[in-house]
Amino acid sequence: LTQYIDIETTVLQAMSYCFYEILDNFKIESKKPFKGNEFAAKMRNDMAQDFENFINSLVLDNDKYHSKISPGMMDWSKEPWAGFYHKDVTDTFQTGFYLIYLFETDGSGFTLSLGQGMNDSNKLLNNRAEYLRKIIEEHPLKVPDGFGIEENAPESIIKKFYKKEDLNIDILTDDLKGMIKIYEYLIPYYSDFRSAEEPSKKDLRPK
Repeated sequence: LTQYIDIETTVLQAMSYCFYEILDNFKIESKKPFKGNEFAAKMRNDMAQDFENFINSLVLDNDKYHSKISPGMMDWSKEPWAGFYHKDVTDTFQTGFYLIYLFETDGSGFTLSLGQGMNDSNKLLNNRAEYLRKIIEEHPLKVPDGFGIEENAPESIIKKFYKKEDLNIDILTDDLKGMIKIYEYLIPYYSDFRSAEEPSKKDLRPK
């Protein structure tokens, strides 16, 4: 049983099954031709809908968010993913910042990352990541257990790895709810940085 009685059990079960199915099957399916692959189509459609339902159960304004699951574009991805972003921040996963699950193709687990699109220069990505990490550190934000920083990886502001054998839907939901709060808190700071391409002059001291 789940502690989340306010979320339909079918939504949580579908999300859990979706993640397990990607971890269990992607490696095998990715050895097959990509074009017309039924599993790839299922990821883009059925699983994507399950993921959207899960996200919608956790955010206040569903219309402000866009979610997607991707097995790859023209060919299998080296790192299949499921992500979502606030439409006030970006309209693509190539730019902006967002929350994203990155699945290991060996099926060992996946990472939840507060990530950035990679279309900007490394210098800008590094500066922005450093700035947002400072906001997280100096403001009264509760970061869920297990999240940390990977050095020399500006595309990921903070992240956490989940082993497949330790997958627990309540922990997954708790962590994601906490990260959504952080994400939404950071949006105005990110927007300031994005507009000026330098940190805003806001007071960084905890309030």
